[in-house]
Amino acid sequence: MKRILIAIAALILATGMAGAKDQTKSFKPHKFNGSKPAFSKGIYTFTLRPQGCSAKKYGDGRGESDCFNGNIRSRVYAPRHSGPGATMEYYMEFRMNPDFRYDGGPTPAYSKLEIAEWGRVEGIKNHIYDLQLDTVRGLTFERAVCVPPNRLGDWNSVRILVKWSKGSDGFLQAICNGRPVLTRQNQQTVVPPDCAKPWKLQCEPALQRPDAKIYWQVGPRLSGFGPDYRKYGFPSVFTRFPANGVQMQVRNLYAGRPIKR
Repeated sequence: MKRILIAIAALILATGMAGAKDQTKSFKPHKFNGSKPAFSKGIYTFTLRPQGCSAKKYGDGRGESDCFNGNIRSRVYAPRHSGPGATMEYYMEFRMNPDFRYDGGPTPAYSKLEIAEWGRVEGIKNHIYDLQLDTVRGLTFERAVCVPPNRLGDWNSVRILVKWSKGSDGFLQAICNGRPVLTRQNQQTVVPPDCAKPWKLQCEPALQRPDAKIYWQVGPRLSGFGPDYRKYGFPSVFTRFPANGVQMQVRNLYAGRPIKR
């Protein structure tokens, strides 16, 4: 009887782990999407269109919106948030349209196109981490190359393992196509070390709320220049749109406790 109970428990555990590996269908569309993602047969297809922004106000008292700031997005978000003390795995597989070409925009330090973002539910300028994309550097995480440019049209996997911590017991590792590309150990992880650097968008140290819950969003977002675009010599609030467009597919999304893969 004991062996039978152990076997049943093992089966339940194995079934639960197998089911937890793909949460794609449970992710929700972002409320500020300019273009709604399409979902079919376990795959999300995201498409950005020139100036295809949402005019819905953010609701944080500033009166701003994506159209106001020149941002274009098509995204989904994980159904549950995390926070300090949690050990998490974030996993996704993605590919871009084969003819995708984009140099990252006018700022050499970073790409204005992101395909995933971690940030805080509360507060402004509380952006934490992101996956930036262009065909010069490829896909990068914290400036480390995750996927080279010549592989962006293939299916690629991105796995982020993190212990969210405000102390010295934090851990962060990025694994791309099974290869570790960045590891940080024995340090806090809720405020990025490069916060306020030119390549870290929407992250201001004085506005950080380390205790707040953390979201994960997946899908392309092309950042604009903001309402002061003329001050910086740009002709429009919108950045130059990639000539061949932006279409991205995503499958096998997972956000939860680390699992064996």
